[in-house]
Amino acid sequence: MQPADILPAVEGLQLEVSPVGSDGAKFDLTVFTVEERDGGMLCIFEYATDLFEAATIERLSGHFGMLLEGIVAAPDARIGELALLSEAERERLVVEWNATRADYPAEKCLHEL
Repeated sequence: MQPADILPAVEGLQLEVSPVGSDGAKFDLTVFTVEERDGGMLCIFEYATDLFEAATIERLSGHFGMLLEGIVAAPDARIGELALLSEAERERLVVEWNATRADYPAEKCLHEL
């Protein structure tokens, strides 16, 4: 899976994954807002690699980007009202992965199934 498959397209916000050398994470997960660049900000996600896979952190950074977009679009909104998932990811989680309907014979009892 490529970063472009994970990171959502956010209007006015450029998200990219860039590995950064480090001596190791001091905490399980740390997000640094390092500097402003070209009207945006550089964020670094430092994480314990024995706890998280790179793909998980890439998804998390995409969710963080969606949250930032929501904050900019609606600064007075409560945090719980802001979206973390792109429409495609929400569709996959709520609809596709939740399609678990199965037909069972009406004439059988639970213990017979």
